[in-house]
Amino acid sequence: NNAVCAPGSFAGVLLDREGGLTSFTFPGLVKAQYESLGESEGVAAVFSRDGRSLFVRTRDAVEAFDFNPLDGEMTARWQTELPETSTYYGIEQIAIHPDGQKLYVDGGGPLMILDPDNGLKVGDIPLGDTTGICFANIAGPPVDENLALAKAP
Repeated sequence: NNAVCAPGSFAGVLLDREGGLTSFTFPGLVKAQYESLGESEGVAAVFSRDGRSLFVRTRDAVEAFDFNPLDGEMTARWQTELPETSTYYGIEQIAIHPDGQKLYVDGGGPLMILDPDNGLKVGDIPLGDTTGICFANIAGPPVDENLALAKAP
């Protein structure tokens, strides 16, 4: 369904239509880990700016994972049920604000705003049936010591 690379381009994830989330590493697209998203397929995903948090929009929820952007290891953190959304592939239905403080998600009606730390709803924007969310990349991701070490000889 979709693929997203973590900042630094050492790892990423694939979302499949059977409710699976598979992380992989570069080079070579080597499988790192598989997690089940339950019975709902993954539609879209977004990483935090440092690549250590991953948020996945399924048809009926948002799931958060701690993510290692070097080796693709991930651990489930929280899940928040949301109204079902349509599966618009190729249109991102989840985005994190550049400051990392708010997670915006297609809510099947209004645009939902969630706290990325715990998945609690902190607001919504009544836009009707939203189908895509994007923030301009005003600056590149912050330099991370681990990513710098991974590039060192």
